[in-house]
Amino acid sequence: MIRVRLGDLLDEDISAFVCPITNGLFEDPVVADDGRTYSRQAIVDWFEGCKSRQVSITSPFTREKISERLVDNFDMKRAIEEFAEKRVKAAADARAAAEQERSQRARVPPASGSAGPSAPPSAKYLSELGDIFSLLDGLRGLLAETLDGWQPPQLVVVGQESSGKSSVLERLMMTPLLPRDDDICTRLPIHVRLRRSDKAMPPKLEVYNVSAKATERGPYTIAAQSGVADVSEEMRRIIVEEQGGLRGVCAHRIIILHITNPNVPCLDLVDMPGIVTAPSGDDPADMASQTTSLIKAHLQSKSSSHSLYLAVVKATAAPNTSVAMQLLHEANLYSKTFGVFTFCDELGKKTSRKLNQWIRSPSEGQGAVALEPYGWVATANAPPEDEDGKLLEFESNFERLQRQALSEIEIFHEIGLRELLDEGLASHSALVSRLNDMFKDYLNTTWVPNTLRMLAKEDRKLQIENAMLGMPPMHQADAAPEAKEALFQASRELVLFARAAPRVARTMNSLRCDIASRLWSRTLLWACLRCCVSTEDLCSSP
Repeated sequence: MIRVRLGDLLDEDISAFVCPITNGLFEDPVVADDGRTYSRQAIVDWFEGCKSRQVSITSPFTREKISERLVDNFDMKRAIEEFAEKRVKAAADARAAAEQERSQRARVPPASGSAGPSAPPSAKYLSELGDIFSLLDGLRGLLAETLDGWQPPQLVVVGQESSGKSSVLERLMMTPLLPRDDDICTRLPIHVRLRRSDKAMPPKLEVYNVSAKATERGPYTIAAQSGVADVSEEMRRIIVEEQGGLRGVCAHRIIILHITNPNVPCLDLVDMPGIVTAPSGDDPADMASQTTSLIKAHLQSKSSSHSLYLAVVKATAAPNTSVAMQLLHEANLYSKTFGVFTFCDELGKKTSRKLNQWIRSPSEGQGAVALEPYGWVATANAPPEDEDGKLLEFESNFERLQRQALSEIEIFHEIGLRELLDEGLASHSALVSRLNDMFKDYLNTTWVPNTLRMLAKEDRKLQIENAMLGMPPMHQADAAPEAKEALFQASRELVLFARAAPRVARTMNSLRCDIASRLWSRTLLWACLRCCVSTEDLCSSP
């Protein structure tokens, strides 16, 4: 079966081929008892997840009780294959046309000062960051195993409550798993662990106790279409358990969402609770200090050393009035922060002019905040409406997100900010491009040098352990039994040490550094020569 990347498909027909559980194209499609089509393995995993949690088997789409009966959907399978073949042919024709156009341009130079029409901007998702994170895909597990305390780079999203943080993240991920309802917004940190794989897998939810450093629930399977209900339910349960009611925030537990898909980069995202300036409803009197303290604790924690920040601010208010910007400034993190203006669809002409100045000239505009070197981008995430102004209804959340991505360009045209679009300063597509540059700069200037320093430190540590083993100069056949026994015990210690060293060697080699490689070669040779241990014995040693 021909595979098609979701990030490359902007036509709305693709939504009919997306599995509601994995948010990936159907694989071995089957019809469940609810009349919906799913990937076979995904719906089987869903059934098993319901059983493991000792809850009734329900539809991943409607949450109503269903049986485990599945029927092959051969029509869907053929439709996907035909659609994919058309897309492959269309892509090949486009490449041929582009090549022909380049050849013609080479033969006929353009007139001086002339320029052809610019291509319309296309919707981008976090899948566009895949190339930047290709280095981490193969090294993440190895580095975590080799270096104590090593962490990959992560993107932390901060902003005031109802600023649109979760909406920005779900648009970037094209997966609606983050609470956005008025009654249950984000009240504890939600960590989203994106992992690239050849096959789309069902998302998993885990509740982790930070204080106890232990998993309390899960990870268990949820559905991309309806998983936000599971996230909201877990959040309610945690808040009520800790606060005695649906009020306040939680600092001791986090929710971890595991998303495995061919169309995501190997990246960790953190959606922090929104900062409030005054309590509302049943919230405690110190709600403002609770949310502020939670954000401050993260900004001052060890994790801030490997964090980049996405500051979300409503475009209807000056950024210098944002508490989130104040906290980032106090923590001296502007140089690691990228700014996003949201709700641009709610701007009037006067505010649009201000926004233009805040983005283009942040050091001059009144109320502006200069974020050097990454700056700001404007976004719009309004739900699509019909001609009468009524919200459109969609068959799936994926279809809704896709329509929002396609309509965002029209919004900026309507509010008179087309120039920002043309200059790459507006839309979620521009946000992805700027994040790409941000992470590329961070990897080159900070992450790689810091990781190499940690590896060099580990290398020196291994060399010291190597020297402290105190091996005798040579094995002698006529040595006393006690000496042979002592040599044997020392040899076993050396072998155990030598088996750990390749991790450092492989990691250093991956980063084009040969220090640990030389150490491993020398250690292995020493083990074999001095202890009379063959490489076969070394590999089979317990």
